[in-house]
Amino acid sequence: MLTPSLPQVFPSSQHEHNGIPISHDEPTPEQKAFFHALIPFAAHLFDDPERPPRPFLTSILPLKDEHIASREALEALHDIFVCGTLKTLCNQTGWQLRSFAKKGHEKPQTSRLWNAPHWPTHPLNFGNVSIDTLIILFNLFQLYPPQKKHTPHEPLPSPDAPKISQPAASSRKDQASPQKDILSEQRKRRVLDAQWRHLSTLYPRQNGDLLLHFFLYTFVQQHLPPECSTHPAWRNNPLILLVSFHQDQRAKQQGLDALRLLLDPSVAPLMPWIGSLLRNAWLQKHTPPKTNPTSEAFLHYFDQMHRIWSSAIDLFQQAERYDLLAPWLEIFSLWLAQDQLTVHWPRWLHEASHSLRMNDRQTLTDELLQAIGLIAQIQDIAEDIRSLHPTERDAAHRLFLQTYAETRFAEVFQTYKELKRTLQPTLG
Repeated sequence: MLTPSLPQVFPSSQHEHNGIPISHDEPTPEQKAFFHALIPFAAHLFDDPERPPRPFLTSILPLKDEHIASREALEALHDIFVCGTLKTLCNQTGWQLRSFAKKGHEKPQTSRLWNAPHWPTHPLNFGNVSIDTLIILFNLFQLYPPQKKHTPHEPLPSPDAPKISQPAASSRKDQASPQKDILSEQRKRRVLDAQWRHLSTLYPRQNGDLLLHFFLYTFVQQHLPPECSTHPAWRNNPLILLVSFHQDQRAKQQGLDALRLLLDPSVAPLMPWIGSLLRNAWLQKHTPPKTNPTSEAFLHYFDQMHRIWSSAIDLFQQAERYDLLAPWLEIFSLWLAQDQLTVHWPRWLHEASHSLRMNDRQTLTDELLQAIGLIAQIQDIAEDIRSLHPTERDAAHRLFLQTYAETRFAEVFQTYKELKRTLQPTLG
């Protein structure tokens, strides 16, 4: 696919730009169909994200046709990406006054997202990842159209009404219909597999791609069947990896390498507001199962939490970006405020393990203690920072300690120690 950039006027005689073919002034029928399908679809995602898009009378859009997008389409998509991503981020968290640490400064600074000082040097950038992901999302909605709702003008048939017999179809049609359905389902599966194969090759590495990819994923979670949002092809995005760790299979180390992107100079300044997204996503999505809790689900949830979140915490600690740990201070504080540490997780542990043998119960307990041991890991970092002389502390150190106090993390750590004492006797 073509790579969008800042809108620019291409000379009509120019056939390439940076080695990429450019369409002629008169768009082809395919380019017109692409424009009139994808541009309204993209605009709807940001104008009314609570509602699924209306069906489009067009076929599946191609994934690897570099001539399908005219320059007008690229310019329009770029404008929608920039405005829509900023609008979404500002609506969700950008209005919040957040503290951030600027390199070379002794004290933290405070700002809202639209006034953050990093924008002149690191604006939002979008590439082929954003266009390809948008096309895949469009195709997914074509493959999973929203269910048609009954309208008031269409009365439901009365159960007492006489049934009207339909003329019998010919035996040839009866035989052909199941075969047609099978072929249609097979074609749908082939097209769907092509979407997942292509999505798995997309690695959002620019800050704009990263955020847009994450927002499109949340749109999938809201409006498409669960098998669409739980597909591992989404996990090339570190934000999705952090939020939806419980939906993954066991994370491999090469998959965790995506977390390094959060240290990028174009991404790290956004973390105070992105951290709010992570906190809100955890608040909405992560609740213990209410019925039929299984030991396998328990083990998977806390194993993934420890592996992925511990990797992120270690990464920021080694880079001495203590300010980027602030979201975890807030999330762990939520654990205490929502009684996760004192009520819900101990109850989940009991329900998942009460029928198991002693060794299996110990395994579940170990997994829970290892996961909530992230609290002790953060506490150790706080002690290390406190051991520094005040003159040796920079803005990142001070922001960490400031958040530590604001979230009353000392109470979180005390509750963790009490829970550990309660559970430790079960560890033989």
